[in-house]
Amino acid sequence: MVKILQIVAVLFGLILVAAALVLAAPYSVPDPRSVDWKAQLGGPIDSVRVFWVGNGLLTHKDATVDSAEDVIGMIEAFAKTASLTYAATEHTRRDAPLSALWRGAAHADDRPAPGIVDRRLAFESNSGAYDALVMTEGVPIDRMITSEEFSAFYAQLFYCALIRNNPNARVYLYETWSSFQAGARDRGYGPRARWNWRQRLSDDRVHWERLADLAGTGRVPAPDLVARLNRLLTGDDGQGCEPKGPVFLIPGATVFAELHDVLNDSTQAGAYRLPDGRPLRPKHLFQNPRAKWPAAWPLPTRQPLPDNEAEILERLPLLVPEQKPDDLHPSQVGNYLAALTHFAVIFRRSPVGLPAVQGVGSDLARRLQKLVWRVVTREPRTGVRPP
Repeated sequence: MVKILQIVAVLFGLILVAAALVLAAPYSVPDPRSVDWKAQLGGPIDSVRVFWVGNGLLTHKDATVDSAEDVIGMIEAFAKTASLTYAATEHTRRDAPLSALWRGAAHADDRPAPGIVDRRLAFESNSGAYDALVMTEGVPIDRMITSEEFSAFYAQLFYCALIRNNPNARVYLYETWSSFQAGARDRGYGPRARWNWRQRLSDDRVHWERLADLAGTGRVPAPDLVARLNRLLTGDDGQGCEPKGPVFLIPGATVFAELHDVLNDSTQAGAYRLPDGRPLRPKHLFQNPRAKWPAAWPLPTRQPLPDNEAEILERLPLLVPEQKPDDLHPSQVGNYLAALTHFAVIFRRSPVGLPAVQGVGSDLARRLQKLVWRVVTREPRTGVRPP
């Protein structure tokens, strides 16, 4: 009996040592696969069934527009107008990272989300019915892709759930944006007087690409202790898959950046106008940012920050004074631009000729459509073959 207890104690000690080694080791991810993006380019399709995984940047509707639609609803209307077959299932929750949409709660916030796991299980059992998966992650993406929410692992789980049952399906990651004026103070954006939204879009692009590339490996390790122990002992945690096609990119933030640059080019900006004749500005892409912004911001690093930054911000009027500030979620114009981008990538078709919507006049609509098609067809990661 004593020997048995000694053996048990030794085994228990070995388990504790192994667990300590696993916890002490940094959470590592595999190297991305090499992808020949030109070989992945495809021509137009006429029919698609999409499973949507995401947050409020997909489902937000402009509160100032009576007949406002979200991105998913606009795409449905576009497909109908173009006589294309489109079906969609939503698996979304406002402010939810991919971790919460898989396990029912985020790692940083363990509040449960009723129904989330049931919907995810239903997708897993019926994923072969879908031709495409579109997913997005919370922002700021640089925090999400690190150990805060283990984005690559959960993106991989959705990727694997689809391709196991439909190896020919396409998986897309929707590249979104950070707050236009760094209004979400809990997101680690730093002083707003130094905030450079346009530069942040460029800086974040590498994180979106890395997230897509890692998810497409099928080999990102699970973050929990049991799985990491199993991987240490067997070389496999049982939660990956044999990869098929890559994870393509829906370049939403890149399109926003392109429009930002056009609107700040004096030779082009005047042609982009809202239905009431006002010139379109980047602020009009968002629900309710500050209507005015200090001309000297962003301040260079060498220049001291103002002591009264909060007071300066408080004096700046909102675009819609009677509503609460919101410089992250898209306006009707922002949703329209994002929906055009999704349509062009998913159907691999030009959005030129699609109808305008309330709040976006026909002339502005055509200009936005041409801009979107220009960006989508120059980006190999969209999987869209240029005409």
